[in-house]
Amino acid sequence: MAVKLTKNELKLQKDRLKQFERYLPTLMLKKQQLQLVIQQIEREIEEHKQKQAALIAQVKTWIAVYAENERYDLLSIVQIDTILKSRSN
Repeated sequence: MAVKLTKNELKLQKDRLKQFERYLPTLMLKKQQLQLVIQQIEREIEEHKQKQAALIAQVKTWIAVYAENERYDLLSIVQIDTILKSRSN
């Protein structure tokens, strides 16, 4: 992006810089908040995966009782479809 060397362009660039410096802290805070939410969601996903593994282990013991564990691939049968998350004030 070429910058013109005029007074009007200088004023325009200074105004843009002021605007950037004004909103940058807010944007950085929002970025940090979003990163925290992403980390929280990743932890929740990991917890759900662990619960899924535990449930699969429980189901495998019952399938073993009926001697059908070779017929079914439980990982293809039992999957997390969606994770619903809501937040209210």
